[in-house]
Amino acid sequence: VETSLRSEAGQLEQAAAQLGAAIAATEASWDAASAQAATARLRTLQAWYEGHARHVAGLAQQASTHVQNF
Repeated sequence: VETSLRSEAGQLEQAAAQLGAAIAATEASWDAASAQAATARLRTLQAWYEGHARHVAGLAQQASTHVQNF
């Protein structure tokens, strides 16, 4: 379970990083009010992925601790 959770956390972190790259590319190539709206939504999504990655990593740590204490 712990390994699976760590893998999932890694995938969430990778998705957040990809969103970060998309945000940077959008800001560099698209100068309009709609671009600002789009990047704001992308930042919200990126924060969601980062938060869930931290949550899942915490669950993995708890699973590890539980197994060690068992």
